[in-house]
Amino acid sequence: MSLGYRYRWTRSRVHEWLRRRRSAQWAEAARWFLKEHSRCAACGGDDRVQVHHVLPVDRYPELEFDESNMVSLCMSPLECHVRLGHGGDGAMRFWNPHVVADADIVRANPDLRLEYETKARNLRRPPLSERSGGE
Repeated sequence: MSLGYRYRWTRSRVHEWLRRRRSAQWAEAARWFLKEHSRCAACGGDDRVQVHHVLPVDRYPELEFDESNMVSLCMSPLECHVRLGHGGDGAMRFWNPHVVADADIVRANPDLRLEYETKARNLRRPPLSERSGGE
């Protein structure tokens, strides 16, 4: 069912949607991953760090618990999760397929942050529901 362009994806709606579509074991897996990777991969911060899936779970459900498909990104004032992980899409519907490499570069070279945020926005992939054919 398509909700069309009029539906507003607020952060609370996105989080509720994510909570309902995740496996029952996801909360425990995310806690475990964050114990091992407690700092943001892009800025090194430890404020409001979240697990980001490199390849989205709705498209690749078999990778939900694959550690190689996870990266820690923050929602601090820098908003690494939104800006690098989702290409600036605050509703978190789009995804950046190069997020791990981009985060590594930004962490090593903070002066390149704006350039890589722009790159993430230009290379982001839409969710399946918004695609008109192949990738």
